[in-house]
Amino acid sequence: MGGIERPDGQLIALPGANHTVKIYHTADGTLVQTLVGHTQDITGLAFSHDGSLLASGAFFDGSNDVIKLWNVSNWTLLRELSGQNLFGPFDAINFSADDALLSATCEGVPAVWHVSDGSFIRTFTPGGLTRFSPNGTLLVVGTNPIRVYRTSDWVQVASLSDQNQALAFTPDSHYLAAAGPRQIQFWRVSDWTLQLFYDQELGYNGFGVTSLAFSADATRFAYGRMDAVVAVATNPFSPAGSH
Repeated sequence: MGGIERPDGQLIALPGANHTVKIYHTADGTLVQTLVGHTQDITGLAFSHDGSLLASGAFFDGSNDVIKLWNVSNWTLLRELSGQNLFGPFDAINFSADDALLSATCEGVPAVWHVSDGSFIRTFTPGGLTRFSPNGTLLVVGTNPIRVYRTSDWVQVASLSDQNQALAFTPDSHYLAAAGPRQIQFWRVSDWTLQLFYDQELGYNGFGVTSLAFSADATRFAYGRMDAVVAVATNPFSPAGSH
């Protein structure tokens, strides 16, 4: 896997040799810290939104320790998140917007925890990546079809599409973009109706979209293709002209 940058842009975390995590200053590339504790290669990393925590996951090492949470202020191990019958690799790690929840995919099984005490909440139907809505009220799981859950009680509120290779909410949480080999779909969150099929610049047949992101001001979105091309387009549902 690649590196993950802290939200303030000052640090980057990268998988290191001998199952370590390396922390570098982004400005000059100097090594800040080497985190030791995993016994297998690192497969997932995520900073919390406030930048105070780093979550790391690795290939399954036979123990019951799933995700490690590190305190960024002094790089000590804060706690380990465990779950019964969860196996690695542990990847696609995400914090909710308020940093109260953490989700990860564990050998294809999405799971979620409370960050404050590390308590395990539940698993979901096996699938791919997970994404929290920016307002924290929803968790989307990239199953086939995509399933949407309410975080207040974990009730499933929608079942959407098989275009599940990449997921991204608009910053205002009003729309969900779901992408796959054939198209990007824009779903309106208020009633889960499909608003738009987007199929421009998706590459040759069989490539498709593997990553999605919206700009902070929601005016643009970017998508990465399987053939290593990144495209940037105008958000059809930007706040200035939202439907």
